[in-house]
Amino acid sequence: MIKTWAFFTLGGIFTAVYSNAVRKYPLMRKPQLHLVCTGVGFFLGYLAHNYEEGSEKRTQKLLSRYRHAPREWVEVSSDD
Repeated sequence: MIKTWAFFTLGGIFTAVYSNAVRKYPLMRKPQLHLVCTGVGFFLGYLAHNYEEGSEKRTQKLLSRYRHAPREWVEVSSDD
């Protein structure tokens, strides 16, 4: 959970710094843009984490809905 959030948050910071570096502006040119990019990255990390956590539930729901689905292809392991 924390790894996903941290990865996307750092990605947001990197995006803001990199966009300034490519245009040869000072890296911390607009600090509010860094906050916005960090917030967007954090939110995307939150959504990605929720998607990953809910994948097993979605798979089980689909399997229960379609009883003729090939079960041998769906080997869901929960090694967490």
